[in-house]
Amino acid sequence: MRYLYRIIIVLFIGFTFLSCDKNKTDIITIKKEEVKKKEIPNDPIPAGVVVDANGTLKKWQQSAIPDNLIIKIPYGVKSIDSKVFMETKIRKVVIPASVEKIGFQAFAFCPNLEQVEIKEGLKEIGENAFYQCYSLKKVNIPASIKVLKPAIFNDCPVLEDVDLAEGLEIIGESMFAQCVNLKEIKLPSSLKKIGDNAFYKCSSLKEVFIPKMITEVLNSTFEDCTYLAKVDFANSDVSNIGRYAFANCKALKTINLPETLRTLQGGAFQGSGLQSITLPDMLEELQASCFESCSELKIVNFPKTLKFNKIGNRVFKSCISLNEVIIPDGITVIDIAAYQNCTSLEKLTLPQSIMGIKLNAFVGCRKLSEIRCLMKSPPALAGNPFKDSSFTLFVPSKYVKSYENANWTGAIKVVAL
Repeated sequence: MRYLYRIIIVLFIGFTFLSCDKNKTDIITIKKEEVKKKEIPNDPIPAGVVVDANGTLKKWQQSAIPDNLIIKIPYGVKSIDSKVFMETKIRKVVIPASVEKIGFQAFAFCPNLEQVEIKEGLKEIGENAFYQCYSLKKVNIPASIKVLKPAIFNDCPVLEDVDLAEGLEIIGESMFAQCVNLKEIKLPSSLKKIGDNAFYKCSSLKEVFIPKMITEVLNSTFEDCTYLAKVDFANSDVSNIGRYAFANCKALKTINLPETLRTLQGGAFQGSGLQSITLPDMLEELQASCFESCSELKIVNFPKTLKFNKIGNRVFKSCISLNEVIIPDGITVIDIAAYQNCTSLEKLTLPQSIMGIKLNAFVGCRKLSEIRCLMKSPPALAGNPFKDSSFTLFVPSKYVKSYENANWTGAIKVVAL
């Protein structure tokens, strides 16, 4: 009898468990049905609009553009083909979350396009997609986009409000070039690369903060940003500043270069408004014309221990505010036209390490009146590097005769230090 009771209890518990499990299954099924009911249905396709079987918007006829010139891409469209809206008179476009790709020049040359609303979900925007949209004022880039291809917003002259969401990793070359009304831009911390010419001729841009993961400022990235007054490298690990990266940034009076910097490429700050510059200790290469025509530059601080041994071609050419130059020990060569036409230069000190001074290195330095050369034997002169100058040459006392015999053109007299 005792065993009969145990069997009944086991059967009861098993039946209860199965009932509960069945109820649980029913509940899950109901939830799935509820989710399906909440899915957004595809919008109907207007007459005059062609969408292929893959969900690509192929054509939007002029007759399908509403009187208010506002285009709402139907939900369900997955991509917008190349040049679909090119040269149309649309004023605003709303792109739904179903769209994952905008094609090459899809909205290029739309002179009346003022605003673009992009929903989360877009993954790709083609090159020149909004090129020369002369009325475009505002645009947002959602977090779903990781890479912006080249020249998407190139030459949009009234663009002033750009929202780049966190998640963006690459800004393509010439992205915002010639967006002359763009006053500010917040670069997301996720950014890893900014392409050549990305902000070229953004002449209203006032300041920029370089994110930590950026390791290079590439060629002409901020060239001709004439109102750019502040560049903050505080959190970055930039090791290379490319050719003409900050050329002609007239409002840029000072800059703190990152300690990680190893290369300053040709013309990096040419024609900028810099008044002083401190070169970081890790710098290995100072290429041609880096600071050429920096007309307000008065102070150049070299590292105490140099990792480079040459002042390159035209590096300080036409720096007309330089009054005194002290070449640091470790420099062996002053290259062609390195200080040419530094018309305010009066005093020059050459280190013990100097071996050669190249053609035209100090030509046009008409106020140069004093040179101190610490080298025991006269360095080799190519051509006449001090043409146009008349100066007193101070040299180590034991080597006065050697310098007199070296025939430095421009030296009025040689005097012992």
